[in-house]
Amino acid sequence: MLSDKTINLLMQCVDNLGELERKIFDGFDWKTKIEKEFASIQNDKFLSEFLEINDVISNIDKKTTIEIILSQMKKIRLAAVSAIYNCVKRDKTILNKQRLAHIENCKVDDDNEFKKYKVIILGSFDNGKDIDYKKLFNECLEQIEKDGDIEQPIKYIDDQSKDEKRCKELFNEYTITKISKLFVKDKLSETMKTYACAIINNYLERSYTSALNEIQLRDYSNLIDNSKYDENLKIEALKSIILSIEKNKNLPGFMTETLIKNINKGNDKLDNFIILIIRILSEEKKIENVDILSTKLLEDWIIVRDGIDISFEKSSEENNYGHSISSMVAQIFVNCLQKNTRINDKSFENLVKALNSNDKQTCILSAKSLYLASKTHNIKNDILVTLREHVDNSIPDVSIYSTVAYAQGLAKLSSVKEPIMKSHIEFLSNIYVFEELQLGEEYFTDVVNKNILSILKNEAANQLFEEDIFQIFDHILLFENHYMQETIEILIIYSANKYPIQDSTIFALENVASTPELSNQILQLFENIVYKKQVIGEKILRIIADNFYLSDKDEFRDQSFYILNMANDNQDISDELFDILELERASLAISQCLLDANDSIIYLCEKTKEGQKITINGFRALSKVIFHKQFILNEDILRILLNVSKNGQMIPNNLIDKLVKRFDPKLAQSYLIEIFENLVKNNQNISEEFSSKLTIALDNSIIVDQVLFIFLLQGQKGKNLSEKIIRKILDKFLAIENPSTMQHYLPVICSVIEKEDYFKRHTQNLSNEIVDNNFDTIIIPAVNRALIHALKTDNQDVIRKSISGLKTLRSLHQIELEKGSIEILLQVAANVNYDASIKEEISELLSGYKLEGNQKTVYEQAYMICDSDGEFLDKLASFDKLKLFKQNFDRISSIIEKSSELKFQALNILLNCSNKKNIPDKLLDSIALLLESTNSLRIKSKCCQLIKEIAETGGTVTYKIISVILDQDEQEKPIDILKLISKNQTIPEELQNKIKLFSDIASMTDISFRALSEFLKNIREEFNKNKTFSDLSIRNLLSLKISKNDIQNDSELEKELNDIYALVLIQDPNYSSNQTIVDSLEKAIISTMINENILNAYKEIIKQTRCQTNNFSKVFDAFIDILNQDKNYTEFNFDILVCIALASESTQISELKHLENNLSNDNEMIRSWSFRGLRAAHEKGSYSSIFKECCDNIINTLEENTKIIIDIDLDLFETIASLKFIDFNKIRDKPKDQWNRELLIFDLIERFQISEGECFQF
Repeated sequence: MLSDKTINLLMQCVDNLGELERKIFDGFDWKTKIEKEFASIQNDKFLSEFLEINDVISNIDKKTTIEIILSQMKKIRLAAVSAIYNCVKRDKTILNKQRLAHIENCKVDDDNEFKKYKVIILGSFDNGKDIDYKKLFNECLEQIEKDGDIEQPIKYIDDQSKDEKRCKELFNEYTITKISKLFVKDKLSETMKTYACAIINNYLERSYTSALNEIQLRDYSNLIDNSKYDENLKIEALKSIILSIEKNKNLPGFMTETLIKNINKGNDKLDNFIILIIRILSEEKKIENVDILSTKLLEDWIIVRDGIDISFEKSSEENNYGHSISSMVAQIFVNCLQKNTRINDKSFENLVKALNSNDKQTCILSAKSLYLASKTHNIKNDILVTLREHVDNSIPDVSIYSTVAYAQGLAKLSSVKEPIMKSHIEFLSNIYVFEELQLGEEYFTDVVNKNILSILKNEAANQLFEEDIFQIFDHILLFENHYMQETIEILIIYSANKYPIQDSTIFALENVASTPELSNQILQLFENIVYKKQVIGEKILRIIADNFYLSDKDEFRDQSFYILNMANDNQDISDELFDILELERASLAISQCLLDANDSIIYLCEKTKEGQKITINGFRALSKVIFHKQFILNEDILRILLNVSKNGQMIPNNLIDKLVKRFDPKLAQSYLIEIFENLVKNNQNISEEFSSKLTIALDNSIIVDQVLFIFLLQGQKGKNLSEKIIRKILDKFLAIENPSTMQHYLPVICSVIEKEDYFKRHTQNLSNEIVDNNFDTIIIPAVNRALIHALKTDNQDVIRKSISGLKTLRSLHQIELEKGSIEILLQVAANVNYDASIKEEISELLSGYKLEGNQKTVYEQAYMICDSDGEFLDKLASFDKLKLFKQNFDRISSIIEKSSELKFQALNILLNCSNKKNIPDKLLDSIALLLESTNSLRIKSKCCQLIKEIAETGGTVTYKIISVILDQDEQEKPIDILKLISKNQTIPEELQNKIKLFSDIASMTDISFRALSEFLKNIREEFNKNKTFSDLSIRNLLSLKISKNDIQNDSELEKELNDIYALVLIQDPNYSSNQTIVDSLEKAIISTMINENILNAYKEIIKQTRCQTNNFSKVFDAFIDILNQDKNYTEFNFDILVCIALASESTQISELKHLENNLSNDNEMIRSWSFRGLRAAHEKGSYSSIFKECCDNIINTLEENTKIIIDIDLDLFETIASLKFIDFNKIRDKPKDQWNRELLIFDLIERFQISEGECFQF
């Protein structure tokens, strides 16, 4: 390392030449000295000659000498700065701030080598603080503008461009322009130009920088277009273009031309960069010569890019994630075609080939390009054939775009009358869109389908369509709302030639045959179809037949007649359609030959009577006939029109006018009157001439009722009627009793009331006013009477309309109600059968009247509102001479059914009402239920008193009341009440017999054998019928004084009596305390006069008395004897065993043998009762080794199956003894307290075969 002193000496040499000269010569004027020396040499002849001889003087002159010295000075300076640079490389600290500033401020001449070292040295100290980097940068810019070595300046500028902050601070559009000018310097090396590109690229990579301007781009254009430059430089230049176009998506035309001109020159890499540029440019700008790129669709380059570092690789599995050049080219085509760029056949060919690319995006974009091109280009047939192969492409986008392109291309080919291959037509069904064809937000269904239909329309006259094509038509006609017009047009063209329509399509046409806008075409199509003798469906024929009635066009009807007539020849049509055809034929026959039309007229008469409707031509024919000068209007014509009007068919106005002219109101023209009546019903317009004639006809007594009804119909439809007609209507209404008929009149009467012009002045007291046939004074009382007359019906609609009319009379015309009218209204309000709305309307109508006396009472009761049942009963009790309404009875019935504390008060209300005989059956049944269920003697007495008073007033009661009365206590005198009831109504014969029998029994001291037999028979019948005995029957039975001798003399009677005793006890086990019954049953058992009823009854006796009866021990012995020896009673063994078991639970019994014997019985019920009896005996201290052994066996079985020590658990043991099905696995691993439950559940499941699903309900 040089010493600091040496460095100082070196630093003195680093300066401009003037300063360096001063330092070296220290003020010596060397240039003057040289001039003097040269002058002295020239003056010295000897020396001059010597130098001349030696060829010195000619080579050296003064100027050259000075230049040599200056050159040596530069070498010194260069050697000094070079030495300093080498020292700096080893140790930068040798240059302090002063030395750096000296180098930095050193202004040198055009010594590029010195400048190079200066840039290198200063650049190495560029940390933003030690040197002025802006000044250095500008010096470098100045250097690169000059010829010479610019390597170091350009490198420094390059370094600055790489720094984000410096780049933003130092570079701008002006700077970039200076750098771009390096491209046009021919002498500048490609390396330096590459540096220039790199600098510009660094600049363009910044987000804040703008794109290259036109001046800069021209420099680039010259570079790219210069063939002497190699690939690498041009690629760097193209990178600049890429960065620039990515900023503003645009390039000037000259630049685009340069790029296009330089493509396909054999350099794939260069081509790929140009493609990247054009791809971006095509987004905003139309590229005219895009065809030149089409071959690139078939290449397999993949773009690898990291910022500006862009390279290309051949496609492989490792890089298939990147964008391909082919997809870029395809995108260019998409962009250009979207701007209506034209492409050539070669491009089409390559685009189709590109559909086979391994790059998915290339396939999709190529397909999209073909789709776009197909909109504006004609595609050749061979390309369409190839394109067709991609309709089913596995890539959905390719499939859809190919389908659309194929459809559009084929449609264009077809439209220019080019011959279409049959295979194309056959393929159309494969691409028709039956559902929806969509890519993202773009829908292609219409595009494809409309093009297909266009093709078929163009080819319909020339090609026979296969079944698949007709399936398209069928789908459109059955399921789509659009394309129907096009489909019909195709079928018309197709059917007009020799080709038939398929049956399925004829059927599908039914779906659209009634579409109005297609009617012309539909008829034409079906005319073609029937002409070819094809069969048409019934529905279509009906629609065609409808034209006879609906179409006002003669040609339509003629065409429809032709089709229907041809169809009749071709096929069997329905009777209904045949009738319509014949009706039309008859109508045409009448029109065409009026003088020979009678047969046709008779035919029309018959058919219209059957309900057939006349066609338009039929009406026209009849219209001609009516006024034909040689034709007399006969009844057949009128019958036809009458039938037509009855059928609800509208008669044309011109024909009505002709009928009106024929109408004479003084004659009895019943057919015409009936026709006119139906015209009004059918809402047809009636002329003033007709109304005038009808008014005159009111004076015709023969037809007045018919005429009046016509006016009534007109009034219902809102027509204003004259005074004369209104009077006639009111008079007629007052004679009507039928509510249905009233409903026809009331709307008209009310409409009269609602029109103020019918009541021109108010009249309050008509009876005192002198009238002079004034409309008001005549019409008002008649209207009032009519409305009151309507209130007397039971039809709510009539009543409601009448009330409405009365309200209008009062509100609009101030007509007040009379007393009789108010009373009728109150009767209506009190009727619970009517809607609440009727009551509300009546209340509103009566709101302004002061009611008194009975009217006030009836009103208050009818409109009584109570929040509670108690309040309701209190209000009823407050009325004098209470007369209950049906709604009152219904609420009292509800109170009796549900309110225990108000029952007695409710009964008092009923007792105090004046119309007991009107109590409805529902309430009577509620009283019967109360009487039957209550334990209150007071309520029972009230009920009986009420029933008695109902009967005394002549009222009838329900059968339930009668049957309940029979069961009442003697003090209520039920027989007497029944006798009263029987005076008002017929009661069942068996009840009559019972009343008589009980009456007879009550009067006997001892009952006779015959009476007893009759009594038992009677109550047996009662039991068989009701499955129970009435309390009255039981009381009478137990009150009988039966002679023992009579009983013993007739064993059958004794058996019957004992059986009835048993049934009574089973019905009510409390009779176990009745000694007569118990003694009789025990005696029967001891005597072995037993049956199932007696044994079941004795079971109840054992449970109720706990064996504390007079003869229990004898009964028990009898049971043992029967079980021991008597085989005649084996059927009762089980019941006897149950009795023994029950006895064991109540007392300690001496005999356990039969229980022990049955402990292992196969019948689980016998086994269960045996265990139960022995368990009870065991618990009362009796010992049974068999019972102990049974329990031990159960314990052993449980321990064996559960592996658990088992303690005595008689409840569990009894359960096990009672079960039919046992599975001890069900209790294994279960807690002991669940064993009973699990075993019982299993037994139930097995007994009833419960499914697995139902088991979960347990």
